[in-house]
Amino acid sequence: MISTLPVRKLESMALDEILATPHLLPMQINLPLKKVLFCQMSKDGYRRSSFLDYRAVRSEPGIYSADLKELTTRLLLRDSPRPVHYILHGGFCCSTLLARYFEAIPGSFVLKEPALLTQLSTFKLFNNGVSDDFAAFQDEIVANWHNWFHMSAVLLARTFETGAVTILKANDLCNWMGALLLARDSRTKLLFVSSPLRVFVLSVLKSDRRRIWVRNRFRSFANCFARVPFLAGIAPANQSDETCAAAVWLLNSFLCGSLLSSTESHRVLALSSESIVSRPNDTLLAATKFLELPLDEAGRAALLTLTPFSHHSKDLDLRYSEAARVINLKKAAARFGSAAEAAISWAANVASEWISQCPFDLR
Repeated sequence: MISTLPVRKLESMALDEILATPHLLPMQINLPLKKVLFCQMSKDGYRRSSFLDYRAVRSEPGIYSADLKELTTRLLLRDSPRPVHYILHGGFCCSTLLARYFEAIPGSFVLKEPALLTQLSTFKLFNNGVSDDFAAFQDEIVANWHNWFHMSAVLLARTFETGAVTILKANDLCNWMGALLLARDSRTKLLFVSSPLRVFVLSVLKSDRRRIWVRNRFRSFANCFARVPFLAGIAPANQSDETCAAAVWLLNSFLCGSLLSSTESHRVLALSSESIVSRPNDTLLAATKFLELPLDEAGRAALLTLTPFSHHSKDLDLRYSEAARVINLKKAAARFGSAAEAAISWAANVASEWISQCPFDLR
């Protein structure tokens, strides 16, 4: 784990160097030590990393630390010279594939699920009794969270190239933060990606690991569920795996729908996993136009010549294709099709008064 690695202290005079490029990636806030921990990254390391957490492909094994209070104070009055755009998603919906496509566009700097933003999300999600991990730091979190949020946003906005725009694919635990991300910077836009409900349920049921994941998500989002009228009071212990999956899908769809019905709806675009897979060129072109990316000739050429991804987006050594995905879903449907249909019926019933407003398809 990151906390067991040798730590090298960053002196105050080096903080400006931290801000110059993303060579040092902020990994986490260590609350007991009052430090921000960094690891060293290269451009290729960012590209090769499917997740910017403990699985990040680093340039070297050690980590660096900076004083939390000093770094926060120094960045409090700074802002990002360029906007940061975010990809929010419901899980198992080709959001990493979309991020990979953005990586092919010159002028885009892509961050895939940086752990620091996820940690800030969990500070809030778990600060009301869901987890005891942060109980000893509750007052500190309440007093400093928004300043830490600003500090993290400034750090994650850094790019290697002048004029490049950061596109940050967030962990799905950050979905509740959509309104905060928009409020922090009027230039920010969000892409919210989801699979149709049937595809999501099949994607969960085909893997024991994903079944565990969806139940963990159900518990993690307890505070969010409590704020959705048709989901409040639903306990995961009393539900099947497919119903838990449907509930998590409904929550994320509701979060996206709330953004689309807000006064900032013009800065939010909902995307289906199916369009990312079957129409990557059209989908990426629409997303690029929506984000108003400053494309030069090379960027426009990259859009026109984009070819469908031929490797698994999370494992670049694994061959993958749209045809392989279709086959996998057909196999899952043969085993779990009836359970998926039951989940759809449950969702349509429990959210009957809202489902017509859902931004994503059931099938």
